[in-house]
Amino acid sequence: KKAAEGLTCLYADFENGPALFWHRLSKLRDAAALANLHYLDCRYSPTIDYIASAMREIGKVDVLVIDCWGLLIAGDGVEDESSNALVSAYFLKVRRTLAEFDAATVILHHTPKSGANEKLCFAGAGASSLQRYVQTIARIAEDKFGAYWFNALCREFDDPFKPVLLR
Repeated sequence: KKAAEGLTCLYADFENGPALFWHRLSKLRDAAALANLHYLDCRYSPTIDYIASAMREIGKVDVLVIDCWGLLIAGDGVEDESSNALVSAYFLKVRRTLAEFDAATVILHHTPKSGANEKLCFAGAGASSLQRYVQTIARIAEDKFGAYWFNALCREFDDPFKPVLLR
């Protein structure tokens, strides 16, 4: 919490809309955490250039959250999210576009729907080439008892971090 104070965050939402977003955040106990949070509704302009334009308008953005990857790439014309060649080329475009901002970028992405094993869930849905371009892949999953667990896989380490129970 202390580390996040003073950081400016832009949440680029491709899925829901402002009413649901702010409703969910209203449940936070610390309203001060919202002071530097900007919301961008990307449902009608789902492109990386739209996000970059908003970041220029805001000025300094420390953290960019893209929710979610599949809708971003579809909005920018990537026809097959399972194509390694298309996804690789698009991710390089995203990196070039966002390079001027020096912001940490969190990309939310869905896991495969097939009930795949835990290792595959770290890959996310679609092309596996996405793993090559990210530093850390984090996973939140619900166990059979209804508890939520956080785990991460980082490129610098061979094994995932030990799972953490979210309360």
